[in-house]
Amino acid sequence: MASSEATISQIYHVVLPLLLRAGQILTARQKELVGLNAKARHEKGQTIEEEIKSFLSNTLIQLFPKHSVYNPAKPVTGEAAIWQWIVTPLDGGRYYFRGLPLFTVSLALKHEGEVVLGLI
Repeated sequence: MASSEATISQIYHVVLPLLLRAGQILTARQKELVGLNAKARHEKGQTIEEEIKSFLSNTLIQLFPKHSVYNPAKPVTGEAAIWQWIVTPLDGGRYYFRGLPLFTVSLALKHEGEVVLGLI
């Protein structure tokens, strides 16, 4: 689905199930942290967070090949910078690592530098 052909509403309806799936994965994997010491729990949590970020980023690029995913280490220019996703795979990591269900997955879509869609 090319962004120039899709409305923000259409993009929303395509991306919402992806966001919900990421949340389900995080919730299911949270039990892997139970019983670990603080350091191991944090390391495992970071691994899970990176896996979710990779899942979201790769799927977004497959769905919207002309978009990019924000990465502060690799700024993009040109056409890829026109539509850019901002992925926060785990907001509330402190609670997540402690086994509490107080966390979210967040996505934002920027068009020419302006946020046009946000999902939590």
